[in-house]
Amino acid sequence: MDCPKCDGELETKNVAEEVNVDQCNRCYGLFVPPGTTTKLLAIWGPDTNVDTGSESLGKKFDSVDDIDCPKCKVKTDKIEDQAQPHIWIESCAVCGSTFYDAGELTDLSEKTLSDFFKRFLKGTRT
Repeated sequence: MDCPKCDGELETKNVAEEVNVDQCNRCYGLFVPPGTTTKLLAIWGPDTNVDTGSESLGKKFDSVDDIDCPKCKVKTDKIEDQAQPHIWIESCAVCGSTFYDAGELTDLSEKTLSDFFKRFLKGTRT
């Protein structure tokens, strides 16, 4: 599949038994099937961290948010994570998959005091 954010290709990565995600070979964004984010966060660790792109690269592509789902080819919904509103993700209403820019899933896995301040620095999503 083509990456919805750059000219890269999404490649399937096996994280654990029955846990697969598609990662862009260029911007390192992650296309995650429905229900998989919870599984990834439950098994999060050095051996299961598939979010290998740098946070700075992810920030570059975070502004590219008017994207089509690579699977369904429909516009994705622009949403904020409820617990960490500075994390802006794109979600497909048809298939339920979610796209995370590089570093966003790692940020989601870690809740720190700086997350409180990041919401004020980044603002709300429109």
